[in-house]
Amino acid sequence: MGRQALQATDYRTGNEFHFEWAIGYELSKGLIVGVVGYDYRQLTGDSGPGAVLGRFKSRVDAIGAGLNYSTVIDKMPLVFSLNHYHEFNAEHRFEGNQTLGSLTLRF
Repeated sequence: MGRQALQATDYRTGNEFHFEWAIGYELSKGLIVGVVGYDYRQLTGDSGPGAVLGRFKSRVDAIGAGLNYSTVIDKMPLVFSLNHYHEFNAEHRFEGNQTLGSLTLRF
């Protein structure tokens, strides 16, 4: 699909770096609350004939609240995570808030 998108738009996004971090406090067995964040940097500029506005390099930072719950159901570990981020320091991209959730069941 990536190759088709390039042919359709003649646009290629540059290489990216994404770093996530979290620090938390365990309130009770399996329940952790804390602070989460990420750092996003586009390392190389956009390219291709479709990049008519130039070789942009975007970036953004984010910080917010995180909740993580781990338990075992019938000998299978279950992990639930919910993170809310507020973005700032955006350059060449939109800035806003986002909430991400995930559920992991290991078998």
